[in-house]
Amino acid sequence: MSRAYRRMGTGARVSRRGLAGILAAGAVALGLAAAAQAQTAQPVRIGGTLALTGPLAATATVHKIVGEIYVEQLNKRGGLLGRKVEWVLLDDQSKPDLARTLYEKLITVDKVDLLIGPYATGAILSAMAVAERHNKMLVHH
Repeated sequence: MSRAYRRMGTGARVSRRGLAGILAAGAVALGLAAAAQAQTAQPVRIGGTLALTGPLAATATVHKIVGEIYVEQLNKRGGLLGRKVEWVLLDDQSKPDLARTLYEKLITVDKVDLLIGPYATGAILSAMAVAERHNKMLVHH
């Protein structure tokens, strides 16, 4: 038997070129299935607070605008891990105690996948305590 052929389990012979075609078709099918699954997958939900009102609102507004632009650009490029990104943003009103309550809500009610920190030290410390209690990582600046 020529080296150009491989025996299949049923006794049939397949050429190397035919085997390569079968493998390529399988790879394409797997790729299409993965792409379809990514398109129907739930978005990655990133939750956080900013002081959209209160004394820190002017600075936090800049963070909000930049965050919205980033999420928009990220989603145009296919999102994160092939999934769209949804930013769940709440107003902590420049109040650390409210930030603590809102981070509890983001974790327990909104069920976000990732936490991003607020603006200002007081709110960050409040959010860190909640994240630590729930064994969550808190990314902040």
